[in-house]
Amino acid sequence: MLKLFIQRFRGVIILGIVLCIQYLISRYSSSCFIESYYLKYVYSFVGNISNSLSSLVSISLWELFWVFFILFIIVLIVLSFIKKSFWKRSLKYFVFVLLIGANWFYISWGYSYGRRSMIEVMDINTEGLTKSDVEDAFHLILKDISDMSMDALNWTTPVDQALIAEYRDQMDREEIPLYVNPHKIKKITFSKFYIQAGVLGFFGPFFNEVHVNRYLYEKDYPYVAFHELSHQQGVGSERDCNFIAFILAYHSQDKSLRYSAYLNILPYFIDYFYQYPQEEFNEMVRTIPSYLISDLRSRSYWYRDQRDEFIDRVQSKANDIYLKSNGVEDGVMNYGKYFGMVVFWINQDSNKIAKNKS
Repeated sequence: MLKLFIQRFRGVIILGIVLCIQYLISRYSSSCFIESYYLKYVYSFVGNISNSLSSLVSISLWELFWVFFILFIIVLIVLSFIKKSFWKRSLKYFVFVLLIGANWFYISWGYSYGRRSMIEVMDINTEGLTKSDVEDAFHLILKDISDMSMDALNWTTPVDQALIAEYRDQMDREEIPLYVNPHKIKKITFSKFYIQAGVLGFFGPFFNEVHVNRYLYEKDYPYVAFHELSHQQGVGSERDCNFIAFILAYHSQDKSLRYSAYLNILPYFIDYFYQYPQEEFNEMVRTIPSYLISDLRSRSYWYRDQRDEFIDRVQSKANDIYLKSNGVEDGVMNYGKYFGMVVFWINQDSNKIAKNKS
């Protein structure tokens, strides 16, 4: 009986064992192994081939895969109803395809969750941050915004190839490894659905594709593109992708890119100031230029009007489960954890500049 079972489900059993091994390696192997071997050799090889091939077409192959997968499930269900004896075979086919996809996920990108965090790589300490540190970083951002000419704030979204070139240059400047040479930023096919779920962009690991939502607030486009391009470089943590996107934008000569990053970080500063006494809070908010306040409000209203509460809740829960299953303990809360990193880094960067000038 056991021998017959093994013969019938040999492929499923082998794939299941391989998946368990890959999961254990992903969760418990050292970051040194991930960075020195997987990212440098396996991911770089697989990622560059996948990215080069998927860039030949504009359509999202990642979304196309899910369309075919859903159709595949529907066909199996229909056939199982038509022919009652077919359900066992349907289940076998479903599990077989699922296991192939899960195994390819780890090979094509999934081990990235095991790399070192940017906190460790850049020796960032977010524990000892003071009120003064936060305010200093806040004022440095506002100073840069005020130094931008109004012409620079007459918005024109940078073209994709210019963004990709800038991303490469800034990654080199910050000495962050570029494992995959980016070629294309794709627009999400089902953008309307995803914007209702609050998804501004995503990385498709199977075909190494960067996706940005067509309906995001226009001035978010450069920053979101940088965030997703960072996933493409083997960064799993949402916090670290936000942080990398910010520091690359911060040193860019492209004012629209810097402004895009500031629009994304400033709400976290305002949230921090809410703990202040009312008069002190008002004083901090009054330092924000009126056109910036207007942009922040427009951005907030834009996403509020696009959001579907039910879809957003379901997507957030699914994403939370996915992130936690890959070792991101704080799940979707991980996105906002970059605020303290940015505050520390801006102050450190400012001190370095001051020392170089003296």
